[in-house]
Amino acid sequence: MFDITVFGATGYTGKRIAREIVLCGFNGTFALAGRNREKLEELKKALVDDGAQEADVGVIVADSKDGESLRDMTRSTKVLINAVGPFRFHGRLVVQACLETKTDYVDVCGEPEFMERVEFDFHDEASQKEVIIASAMGFDSVPTDIGNYIVSREFSPGSCASVETFIQLHSGPSGLALHYPTYESAVHGFGSAQELRSLRKEAAKKRGSLPKPEFPLALKSPGTFDPEVGQYVIPFMGSCPSVIKRSQNTMYHGYKKEESSLSSFDSKVYMCVPTKKSFYQFAFFGTIFKSLARYQFGRSVLLSYPKIFSGGILTHQGPTEEQLKETTFTVTCIGKGKESDGKKVTLKIDGPEPGYVACSIFIVAAARILLTERESIKHPISGAHGGVFTPASLLMYNKTSYIDLLEKRGITCVLSVDCKNHCKESSHPQKDQNG
Repeated sequence: MFDITVFGATGYTGKRIAREIVLCGFNGTFALAGRNREKLEELKKALVDDGAQEADVGVIVADSKDGESLRDMTRSTKVLINAVGPFRFHGRLVVQACLETKTDYVDVCGEPEFMERVEFDFHDEASQKEVIIASAMGFDSVPTDIGNYIVSREFSPGSCASVETFIQLHSGPSGLALHYPTYESAVHGFGSAQELRSLRKEAAKKRGSLPKPEFPLALKSPGTFDPEVGQYVIPFMGSCPSVIKRSQNTMYHGYKKEESSLSSFDSKVYMCVPTKKSFYQFAFFGTIFKSLARYQFGRSVLLSYPKIFSGGILTHQGPTEEQLKETTFTVTCIGKGKESDGKKVTLKIDGPEPGYVACSIFIVAAARILLTERESIKHPISGAHGGVFTPASLLMYNKTSYIDLLEKRGITCVLSVDCKNHCKESSHPQKDQNG
């Protein structure tokens, strides 16, 4: 029985995750899983050369379309990290295998339809079987989701009015790059927007919905200069807003309503760009992308020519080592209260390249929490030791040592609270909240 298995280990992201297991000093056993044994053995050798103990690393051959091989894989591990996307095509059978074998599951998915469909279809079964299913455990959407949770909880119950989140990428001379599967998932996601709207209506009937915010925020127009971050902002089109809303919904129905800081605040998420020129470039390619992604023919064109429709950022090779080393991120969450004291809470999360380096840190740390603090984890609504979780409902609500693990791997969290009568700053917000 392995402690952790990385499924899709020979892919671009999977290799990073496997390497992070070695780099973080994990002292348990882990397996590399995928379709090609030869590639898996090559990766194992490389990891052993990097310091892994050969006896601690296993190899498992499994295919996302072969249920029997998936069950054999999940049966042999305590926690499965799934890095095989797009998840809408490759994820469902993996989740089902974990449920059948009672194996905890985390993934790096950034596809709202997949995540919300899994919650709708499998939450009750996961709760009953006490299996943890948690998506969005990479850069999409850990820092934004836990950031909103931490900031909102700094206010007295029910008094947080809003949280605005700003995502900044800082690249070096080599520029930015993304791997093709990230783009592929986005293309198909835009193409199924109607299906997602229908699913959300069904989900609201089943689980209940959030009340409308008491103090709704106006969405900033694309290209607005925001003095809080000193950059131009664009409403974020990825999965983070939907994950934050799901966390809010879970907390609202889990806490007593009068005790919940998460029950009524409005949340907005923005991508930031440093100059007007970069905004116009982003807007140009974004407009073309959205126009084409609505239609089957347009999606085929987008998928056939990723470099053209991304200004050269998207490639089948992914970022170079130089690009990864030069790139960093900052996620800033700014919360404001309903009271007249002018209270403002700011959380800044800084770390290395977000899409693959920080992503690997986030998800490996989550897997380690499931190994070491599993007995204390409960779902906010049911109280069961299983169910479908968001990052915040899994890691923050349960007061785990997750922030400790992130800080040891170079991801910093600095919280500041400003108001007329009080000001404080802490590099460890979770400890402050947990007493």
